[in-house]
Amino acid sequence: MKSIENKTMMKIILIVLVLLFPYMGNSQTLQGERLTLSLSGEEHSNIASFSSRNPEAPYVSWYHNINNEVPVRYGYIQVGKFSENHKLFLFTTQNGANFNFRGGNVGINNAFPSYLLDVAGRVNATEYLINGVPLQPSLWSHSSENIHFTNGKVGIGTSNFSKEGFQLYVKEGVLAEKIVVKLESAWGDYVFEPEYKLKPLSEVETYIKAHKHLPEIPSASEIEKNGVNLGEMDAAMMKKIEELTLYMIELKKENDALKQRVEELEKKD
Repeated sequence: MKSIENKTMMKIILIVLVLLFPYMGNSQTLQGERLTLSLSGEEHSNIASFSSRNPEAPYVSWYHNINNEVPVRYGYIQVGKFSENHKLFLFTTQNGANFNFRGGNVGINNAFPSYLLDVAGRVNATEYLINGVPLQPSLWSHSSENIHFTNGKVGIGTSNFSKEGFQLYVKEGVLAEKIVVKLESAWGDYVFEPEYKLKPLSEVETYIKAHKHLPEIPSASEIEKNGVNLGEMDAAMMKKIEELTLYMIELKKENDALKQRVEELEKKD
C-alpha cells in the first residue's frame, strides 16, 4: 500500500514540477526512493534530467515496463528495446530495428548505414528531387522496373550489362530526331594529304578476294558479334569514300591521257 502511495505522490509532484518548470530560474532537485529529478536553467534555457538512485537498475523511463517502451540508460535513448551500440535506436517488437543512427548516418531497416540515409527496402515517395531539381515519377517503373542502375551503368528495358565498355544499355531501339557522335580519333581527311599513299586497286582486289570485305571495314561476322560502332564506322566509310574519289580522279586522268593519245593517232592517219 505504501509503495502505491509513493508512486502516486511522485506522479503528482512530477506533474507540478513540469508545470512550474518554465518559471524556475534556480536549480531544483527532487529525490525519491528510486528516482532523482533535477531541474535547472536560466531564462530561455531550461534543463530537466532524470537519474536512477539504484546502480543495479540503470533504466529510467516514462513508462518503464516489461517492453521498455521509452527507456533511458547511460545517456542512450531507446524505443522498444535497448542496445548499447547506438545513441538513439527505435525498435518494434515484430520487425526488429527500424531506425538506426550511427556515425551521422541514418539507417532504416539497416543496422549498419553507410550513407547519410541508407534504406534496406523500397521507398514510396510522391516527388523525386536531385540537387533540388524535381524529377518526374514517370521516369521510374513501379511495376516492371524498366530502368536499372548498376555500378554507374544505366539499363532501359534490360539489366544485362555483360558487354563491357558502355554506360547506357537499351533494349529494342532508340527513336531520336538527332544523334551527335563526337570522335576522339582523326577523321578521314588525311587521305588528301600529299604524303598519303593510296593502295593500288590491284592490291585492294587481292584483299577483297581473300577476306570478302573491304580493308579497314569490319566483316559481317564481327558486326554480328560486336555490333556497329556508329562513330568509327562513319569515319571508316568516309575514308573509303575519299579514297574512292582519289581513285576516280586518277582514272579520269588516265582516261583523258588515253583520249588525247587516240586523237593524236587519228591525226597522223
